[in-house]
Amino acid sequence: MKRLCLFAGYSPENRVDDYVVHYLKELSKFADVYYQAANHANEEELQKLDAVTQGRWAQAHEKYDFGSWQKLIFRLGWQEIEKYDAVNLVNDSNYGPVRDMAEIFS
Repeated sequence: MKRLCLFAGYSPENRVDDYVVHYLKELSKFADVYYQAANHANEEELQKLDAVTQGRWAQAHEKYDFGSWQKLIFRLGWQEIEKYDAVNLVNDSNYGPVRDMAEIFS
């Protein structure tokens, strides 16, 4: 199964926290991950995600998670999204994972 993960992030400090990198690393074992933050972040912060995402962006907006997912959908386009069997909408409100995610995705 080919999975797409659209990940919405937010940091009031304009950072990419270590737990987010860990979370995306685990998700990337099961899906192509794209990250959109609802805040500004410099290139050095975004580079933390290069090994675990297919694309990453940060742009301040006030549309919360749904706005970030919308931006990713517009960025990728429906023709690209339709190549996937499943789309996961994920955000950084969770801290983890605390165990192997294989069972969840099976």
